[in-house]
This record gives sequence, structure tokens and C-alpha cells, in this order.
Amino acid sequence: MKMRWMIFFGLATCITLVTSATAAEQGVYFGANTGAVFLEDSSVSAPVGSSFDIEYDPGMSYGVVLGYDAGTYFSKSGTTSGRLEIEYTRRSTDADEVEENGAFRPVGGEATVDSLMINSWVDFRTRSPFRPYMGIGVGAARLTLDDAGFSDDDDTRFAYQAGAGIGLPIGDHFTISVGYRYFGMLDATLRAKTLDAETDTVQEREYDIEYSSHNLDVGFRFRF
Repeated sequence: MKMRWMIFFGLATCITLVTSATAAEQGVYFGANTGAVFLEDSSVSAPVGSSFDIEYDPGMSYGVVLGYDAGTYFSKSGTTSGRLEIEYTRRSTDADEVEENGAFRPVGGEATVDSLMINSWVDFRTRSPFRPYMGIGVGAARLTLDDAGFSDDDDTRFAYQAGAGIGLPIGDHFTISVGYRYFGMLDATLRAKTLDAETDTVQEREYDIEYSSHNLDVGFRFRF
């Protein structure tokens, strides 16, 4: 009888320890990130007529996230953990020059993208303190092209991203990370004012503009 109670007590203790450990790895977290944005040349085209490319200088990004860390709940091996989060990020880059028909001319203005994304990340647990991660995200993004002849116009389109990086947990609740993300959105439609040489009048035309960028980020997460 005494042996049965000892076995029962031992099993109950193990279950409690495992449950507590799992619970400690789960929870809601808040985070922020910032980094460099390398915007690919934007191909700009009108439904009928001319097309040109806009080249950009490197830019900056900053964002905040709110998410939930599920820990190893969905992992059979216990070596991976999953996270789901909502992220807001602003990316800003200055326009450098325009290429049209092989000729280059300087141009002013700034391309700004505000995005609201739902991301899913997988963290890989290794024998080292570092935890590599990878994931994808989908959402919506608004592109605003200030100046550069586009009448401070903006448009909202479907957006997507994929990325990977390395996280370093510090204590039980704090993690810092460094990573790469590819971010893109469907072509936005913006309006630009152009001078018609034949009639000497200013006309407004619609242009489709591409947007995709490579991003290097540093960030932190705090799990409650």
C-alpha cells in the first residue's frame, strides 16, 4: 500500500513539473523591432503609354508586435515551438533617381509603407543558447509615395512576407533577435500629374507601381 502511494506521488510530481515547465514556456508577448530596408527598383507603368523605374536609397523600418507563444505544445519531439502574432511596421525609403529609356534623372520624394500583418513563426531549440526561427506572414499594406510627381497618393493592397533569423533568450521572459525578411505587396495604383506636350496641359494619369524589399531587423520580445 505504501509503495502504491509513493508511485502515485511520484507520478503526480512529474506531471506537475512537466505542466509547470510547459506553462512557463507559453504566454502572451509584446515586442518591437527596427532595421534597414533595401527596396528593390520599382517598375512603374501606365495602362497605355510610358513606363520607367524608380531607384531608392536604403531606408529604415520600425514596428511593434503582439503575439502568443505556444511553447512546445504542438511539437512531438519538443525541439520546436510556435508563435502567432499581429505586427504593425512602417518602412520608409527615399527615392534616388528615375530610369526611363536608358536615361537617368534625379528625383525627390519618399516611399512609405504601413503594414498590418498576421505572422506565424517556428522556433528551433538547439543545444546552444541560440534559437533559429523561420516563418511567414500575410496581411495588408498601404503604399504612400510622397512627392516624386505622384500627388502624395496612396493605395492599399494585399501584402506578404517570409523570413528567418536567430533569437537569444535572456532569462525566462526576454528574447532578443536578429533576422532577415523579404516583404512584398501586390502592385499599387497611384496617380501622377504629367505635362502633355501637344496640348500644353497638365493631365493626371494612373500608374501601377511594384513594391518589394529586403529587410535586416533587430528586435526584442517580452513574454508575460
